[in-house]
Amino acid sequence: MTLETLKQVARKTIVVCLIIMTLLLALSIYTGTSPPFVVVDGRSMQHTDQSAIGVIDAGDIVLLQANARITTYVEGRSIGYLTYGDYGDVLVFKHPVFGLVIHRAIMYVRLNGTGYDVPGLKVFNVTEVRIDGMGWKRDLSITFQLDKLGNELGNEEGYITMGDRNAYGGGYDLWIVKSEYVLGRARGEIPYMGLVPLVARGQLVWGDGSVPSNSWLGLNVTLSIVVTSILVTILFGSLKNRRERWLGK
Repeated sequence: MTLETLKQVARKTIVVCLIIMTLLLALSIYTGTSPPFVVVDGRSMQHTDQSAIGVIDAGDIVLLQANARITTYVEGRSIGYLTYGDYGDVLVFKHPVFGLVIHRAIMYVRLNGTGYDVPGLKVFNVTEVRIDGMGWKRDLSITFQLDKLGNELGNEEGYITMGDRNAYGGGYDLWIVKSEYVLGRARGEIPYMGLVPLVARGQLVWGDGSVPSNSWLGLNVTLSIVVTSILVTILFGSLKNRRERWLGK
């Protein structure tokens, strides 16, 4: 590889880095937070064992939009507002024990005497709420026992949350998420590219079976294309320089 080829590769690398930095700055301005994204490291929002566009899967990267109004499941259902395949917004919040959690906001509740008010359902001073037609298949009836929730995030006022996958096994989260713990709402999706930092941090091994197999396939194909493109660029640059030197003789 000639010095001129190395210079060309360096220039292109600098241009790519500048483009990436500009995109990150624009995303930070749009989302109101930095970094403007989070890596999904769990399966609690998956709808099936295979990853899909429009659903939050393990290894995805989602944008984090701070200071945005949260539309809960019960509110979204009444107006037809959906994100990631079901009604309402998906919260990103910090749990003191489990760390970063990405789950759907089901309803907002407020302690009232011995029970809770649920403004989105227009019910007041209740200890449980039953909602039919839940889940991405719209085939579940779930009773939320509000008086059984833990208080590690406060139990007076906040969001009831649940992972989409957990609706079909595991159930809703046994806590109320106070607004001060909410980092923002999830927006957008970059499929499977979050697997790279998860492997780099040692949270996963390459090809880990806890991640959908088609996510690993998509990542392997994408990385192969990127590496091949770089090698082809270097090869053609080297051939071009040789040709120019030969013609200059």
